[in-house]
Formats: sequence, C-alpha cells, structure tokens
Amino acid sequence: MNKASIVRLSFFGILLSISLSSAFTGFSYYQGGFSVGRIVCDNDGSVCFGTSSQPANTNTCWELYLQFNSSTNAGKQMLSTLLAAKANGSTISLWYNAPGTIKSGNCIEWELGTVVRISID
Repeated sequence: MNKASIVRLSFFGILLSISLSSAFTGFSYYQGGFSVGRIVCDNDGSVCFGTSSQPANTNTCWELYLQFNSSTNAGKQMLSTLLAAKANGSTISLWYNAPGTIKSGNCIEWELGTVVRISID
C-alpha cells in the first residue's frame, strides 16, 4: 500500500467516524412523560406543537414549544406518532435540540426546539 492510499483510507475513516458519531448523538435533550397539547401544521410542512409542560431549554410561542418538518419521510412518521398519541391520550418521549431560552419577544419558529425523535410511552 502506497502513501496516497493510506492517506485516503485515513481520511475516509475520519469521515466515517464523524458521520457515525453525529448519527448517534443527533440530539441535546431527552424528556418523557408528556401529553400532547396543541398541534399546528403549516403549509410549508412545518409542525409546531405543545406539551403538558414546557420541555427544558425550550422557548414558548403561544404554548408551542417544539417543531419539526413533516415534509420528509422521518417527519411524516413523527407526525403520525404525534397524532396517534394525541388521539389515544398517550404520553410521549422526546429527543430534541433546543436553542436555549431566547427572549426575543417574538413568536419565531426557529426559536422553538427541534424534535429529532418521538416515541409513545
């Protein structure tokens, strides 16, 4: 094996490690035991929703705390899970990223936490 091949393999190994680590650490927070509150679906595919209590480090916009994009396959699955939990009165667990508490005084969608996974408890 020549030096160029070793460098290419090392570079590929680094990229693979980065992509695997981000796949398994794609969220900042986990909390469970929430009831689903109000759900708002916009025509651009964004879904914002509230829960029985405000999740850690999220902001509020008319008691909506979290959001995700329902136009992707994963987003459609999360929306189905959210609606099923709401219809059945089940509690949910959430894995999400949150921007921290931002006090802009505005209701801005990107200030809400972004959900990466939802499960029914």
